[in-house]
Amino acid sequence: MNFINSTEEFQTILQNDMTDFALPVSKAIQILLLPEEHYENPVMMTESITSSPGFSLIMDVRNVNIRANKAAIIKLYTESWPITVLAFALTGISGMFIWVLGSYEGFWWAFVTMTTVGYGDKTPKFILGRLFGVIWIMFGLILVAVFTATATSALSTNMHSFVRVEGNKIGVLNNTSAGLEAKKKGAFVTIKKMFSSLRSDEIDGVLMDRFRAAVILRAMRERTIRVFTSYDVKVPYYLAIRDTLRDLVAEGSCFKNRIERQDFESLFIKYLEPTVMFNTDTDSYNVFSGDSPNTRRFLLIVVCVFLGSAFTGITAEVIYRKLRKGNLRVKTGEDPENGHDLREVSVHSVAKPNLTNVENKLRQLVDEVSKLREQMSTISSNTDGSFREERRGTTHM
Repeated sequence: MNFINSTEEFQTILQNDMTDFALPVSKAIQILLLPEEHYENPVMMTESITSSPGFSLIMDVRNVNIRANKAAIIKLYTESWPITVLAFALTGISGMFIWVLGSYEGFWWAFVTMTTVGYGDKTPKFILGRLFGVIWIMFGLILVAVFTATATSALSTNMHSFVRVEGNKIGVLNNTSAGLEAKKKGAFVTIKKMFSSLRSDEIDGVLMDRFRAAVILRAMRERTIRVFTSYDVKVPYYLAIRDTLRDLVAEGSCFKNRIERQDFESLFIKYLEPTVMFNTDTDSYNVFSGDSPNTRRFLLIVVCVFLGSAFTGITAEVIYRKLRKGNLRVKTGEDPENGHDLREVSVHSVAKPNLTNVENKLRQLVDEVSKLREQMSTISSNTDGSFREERRGTTHM
């Protein structure tokens, strides 16, 4: 007894009549063993011995999530841009209406009111303006609600819409019933390096019978490779026997009875392990999930920009304070006449024009005060002279 691990080698042995018995033979290989002309006898006869309950569609969890999230972003853009354009257009019309009523800041008021933020910095004062404001608030509630519903629907893309054979590029084993089933469902079939192509996202999935899928996935033990769905189709397996030994499988023969009495179900229960199925709760993630590589990449960029901005701001603040401290130097001295301390202040060149203006204003003020004092002195002198003359006249009488 020889074990063959290559489908091509197994097929070559059967077609060249290099063995007496061979199993398991798939439906596709059975078709290849049929003679080209109906009157010719086949080289190898086939006898059905067991069947698989169906096929399993195996996919990469990471790739499926990435495709679903990309589709959600595209759907968000295609479905939300009309309501976005409508919101901006109506906001512009509302802003122009308020502008006509007398406020050029009507556009700001319209945007704030539409989003129901309501800062209160700009409010209509007249009855007509307030009546229009009430109508616009109601329109704003509707627009925001429609946009929110549209965005929510777009981001809630059903992941199972990508879990299908139809229209996808599916990898299958060469000359197997899975290849025939995939072609019947309209898939683009490939047989080259199935699982490596699946990991690199060159194909969308792998289709094979459930028994083989259970064995392979248990041997691989990869967290991202899962069975997403199963197809309940009877998949027969045959025993190929040389045509010259057809009497061995005749009705009532010992060999035929042995095959019929063989309990294949107990063998399946003994050697097969549970299939690793896709779990929506643990294996799927949405656009803004922490498990999404695109979300992690975006968050990393945002954090780097924040840290860079914070570092730049702190550095600039430190440099500014050092320059300000260096330019603002205070020198102390003593006034010999008044006994007061004199402080000579060197001011930054940017502040010099302002201080010059203040100094000029102070000088003008001092001049005005001096003139006022002179006028007050003159008035006071004239008043004292008149008072003396009146007093002398009174004394003479």
